Amino acid sequence: MRLLQITDCHLFADPQQVGPGNINPFQSLQKILSLALSLAPDGVLFTGDLSGDGSEQSYQHFAALAESWLREIPWYTIPGNHDLNPFYDEILHRKNLAVGSSWKFNGWLVHGLDTRWQGTRGRVCTHALNRIGDSIAANPNDGHILALHHHPLPSLSWMDRHDLENAEVLLNWLQSHTNLPLVVHGHVHAEMELHFGHSAILGAPASAWQWQLSEDFGVDPQAPGLRIIDLEHPNQWCSSIRRIA
Repeated sequence: MRLLQITDCHLFADPQQVGPGNINPFQSLQKILSLALSLAPDGVLFTGDLSGDGSEQSYQHFAALAESWLREIPWYTIPGNHDLNPFYDEILHRKNLAVGSSWKFNGWLVHGLDTRWQGTRGRVCTHALNRIGDSIAANPNDGHILALHHHPLPSLSWMDRHDLENAEVLLNWLQSHTNLPLVVHGHVHAEMELHFGHSAILGAPASAWQWQLSEDFGVDPQAPGLRIIDLEHPNQWCSSIRRIA
């Protein structure tokens, strides 16, 4: 089974507007979705910052693009810090992977964790983690994936000023869950692969502009991309990054 992760779309109300690196996020997402279709996915997960300006129109654009390109392919979303607004919840509530509605994916369960908090920083909720933990315990024969927007481990870059305010709560929780092999996140606009306890923690390129993981702010010239996650059962997986031309 093939799951694709697409993240940090940053759409604007004006589909002609460009952002950092002279990237037009609307056109870039179209190319990413075309690439996604060529990879024959069984499902697509969007890990936050779907909007770049918090506008109602940006979410309308996102929903229209996802529905027209993915059609019968199942897809779900989780919110990022830019999605801290009423329009994400109004327009995408049926697609939001909220706590208590884990995505059953052929022997795997994908659990969404909302980390929206203040500005660009995130925070995890202990109650939400406990509910996810209960779901993991109730499904011991399934593989489990935790999806959130903010990065749980330091990127050793300027992006760490926009991190999880209480990351230690999540890390302590991860240590107590040995059957959670995968954690996926967005936010950093870059490929990351780290390990903590029994979990691999994977970050993906943005579908829009890429950030330089350096001490000072910078835009990386690499092309937008997505993450491929090929899942087998039980708990076997492999992953790679693909970028548009």
